[in-house]
Amino acid sequence: MKKGSIAIVIVALFATVFIGCSNKPKKTSFTDKEYIVREAIDGNTIILDNRLKVKLLGISNTPSSYSFLRQEVVGKKVRLKADNKHHNYYLNATKDSVWAHVRLVVDNSKGIDLNGYMLRMGQGKFASKPNNDSLAIYKEYSRMQPNVKMTDEQLCLKMTPATFLIEIGGNGIGTGFFISDDGLALTNNHVMSSTNNPDSYTVYLSDDKGIISQTNKRRVSRIIYTDVQNDFTIFRVQLDPNETVPCLFVSRNEPTRGEHVGVVGNPRGLTSTFTTGELTAIREPTTIQFSAPVYQGNSGGPVCDEYGICIGIVKSIAAEADGRNATGNMNFGVDIRYVRQILEQIDDIKYYYGK
Repeated sequence: MKKGSIAIVIVALFATVFIGCSNKPKKTSFTDKEYIVREAIDGNTIILDNRLKVKLLGISNTPSSYSFLRQEVVGKKVRLKADNKHHNYYLNATKDSVWAHVRLVVDNSKGIDLNGYMLRMGQGKFASKPNNDSLAIYKEYSRMQPNVKMTDEQLCLKMTPATFLIEIGGNGIGTGFFISDDGLALTNNHVMSSTNNPDSYTVYLSDDKGIISQTNKRRVSRIIYTDVQNDFTIFRVQLDPNETVPCLFVSRNEPTRGEHVGVVGNPRGLTSTFTTGELTAIREPTTIQFSAPVYQGNSGGPVCDEYGICIGIVKSIAAEADGRNATGNMNFGVDIRYVRQILEQIDDIKYYYGK
């Protein structure tokens, strides 16, 4: 081979090496950068707007955590933080996945530690692996950032889309609300006691602003359980194929006397009425008392605390037997903790919001 040819080969070789090195993917840090959550693909995995797949440290994949992520996290702004400084990078956002803490960005300055919040509120179950140096933190997750209280405006926007009107054979109305995004719902027994035939009831849904429309109606597909003494009914609403609905979280904790509460219902046909008051007493074993005003048509509606968690079902007001002398602010509801006990005993209820 001639010397000139050797030189050309060497130059070409160096060029190939140089080009190859220049095309090598660079590691990119994801910590403390803001992203929008594009979708949730299961109960502990979200996809960001750059298509990076993020698995939530300390959270196991359950139907209820999947429901929570879809309803409360998709479309929100988040920041990520690795649990270990050596696991802070990805090479290709469209192909890689990472494990991280996720922090919901609120008001551009404050935030909510999503992983810890889900564990504290029962919206996710603890997963011990992988955690690396996070395991000690999650063993003390109750010390993490306290729950975020809602303003009355936020509470109204949380409650009303999950609440609906029930028409009883054209002869009366009541209220109900969803506790799962696939149509599991609660109301009073006295709202749905006229007949066990699901076709006797029509449900009118709320839109995402909490406005009920006569055209947005569904049927009751099944009455699952009814308790005459404690006055509640568990049933399913027949949704359209692939349809999901907003729902409320079922509390597992004892409510606090004196705490602020909100109520949504359809008093006297005035749809999606929102009122507020205080939890004034806990009447054991299955009744709570509250001061938020309710009237006929509110029956079966949710009572929520100021975190948007359902603590009861509206059932009655204090009045004479004939309805006279109703105060409007001394009212009673079914303690949701008792309802929760029944939900846990029904085999074909696989999940609800808060299970």
